Amino acid sequence: MSNEAQHCVFCRRQFSQYTCPKCNAPYCSLLCFKSNEHSSCSESFYKNELASDIKSSAHANHEERLRMLEILRRFEDDNANQDLEDNSDNDSEDDLEARLAKLDIENAPSEALWELLTPEERARFLKAVDDPQSDLAQTLLAAQQKIPWWDGNDSLSIAKLSVADDENMPKLMSIPAELMSASLTSTHPLPVWNLIAILLAYVHAIRHLGLVSFSSSPSDAIDARHHLRRLAPFLTDRKSKLIMSSLDETITDLWSRLDSHEGSPSLFSSLMSDVTRLVTPLPPVIAPVSDGPPMHRHTPLILALSDIESIFGTTKVQDIATSRKIAYYVMHVKRAPSDILASIVKELKIREHAFREELTNTNEIVREGVILTKG
Repeated sequence: MSNEAQHCVFCRRQFSQYTCPKCNAPYCSLLCFKSNEHSSCSESFYKNELASDIKSSAHANHEERLRMLEILRRFEDDNANQDLEDNSDNDSEDDLEARLAKLDIENAPSEALWELLTPEERARFLKAVDDPQSDLAQTLLAAQQKIPWWDGNDSLSIAKLSVADDENMPKLMSIPAELMSASLTSTHPLPVWNLIAILLAYVHAIRHLGLVSFSSSPSDAIDARHHLRRLAPFLTDRKSKLIMSSLDETITDLWSRLDSHEGSPSLFSSLMSDVTRLVTPLPPVIAPVSDGPPMHRHTPLILALSDIESIFGTTKVQDIATSRKIAYYVMHVKRAPSDILASIVKELKIREHAFREELTNTNEIVREGVILTKG
């Protein structure tokens, strides 16, 4: 199953919270449910529900049934009128595009942009500002949400990771010389489940805050630090000696720290999928893609840790300690055999599949309950 199945399949940015009862598509909000991509389902869903209510309303009087039939008729008329409006909107959009093409949008003052809008366009914009729950306002807000840097078909390809000037990609952190020269012994192995707990908290923070990466959005650093301290407190606690011993313990600990309405099989299936992408070693490369040194097979994981470290680069004693702790993890990851991480990936995929199965079974039970209720 693709990664799209774990997030909203329409905006592909947020965690899916619901499932369409007709096509089983996971979606995040009413805005996405009513989107053009899903109109064949959503429109027929509302129509069928209304028609079903009309037929099953044995106790409704004649006037009530006529009123519901009138609503259904208007629904059909609105759909027909919408087609005409869509064609008109397309013409308007083409006209707006032509007007904007004459302007340097990146550097133009807001007044110049406002002058280009027609009175109707200005009215629509002001209405969206006054009503944040409107479809237009939600669409404008959704446009501001970003896709995480690791998400996408080629986002973790060696060619993409080799692009040094991509402002959305995290930058590799530097490791203090004394740490790099330190020897690692069998008595200090890589605390893999602590590492997974950190990554789970990280991907949750990125998705929750709607970011591409921490480093590309410095203004969100305070919220990002707060999120990580809440979900993985051992990372920032200088006195913590916690060593997690299993994936079960890691999941249980994170679930207990989420708000009561957040924890779900759908959420954890998504988190497992994201972390799996970050932990999966890159394929061996015979020759470097660029003139630089060969890319480390654990680069995605190191980039994730580097991104976390970027929000703790302050002079505060606690943040300095956290930064060094992350450097410790990076040092271990660089020296860890790929087969160790590959075994972790295998366990993550098994658990992701289990959460998906649980989600599917839950949806089936809910669907059967709805059918029985209607019957």
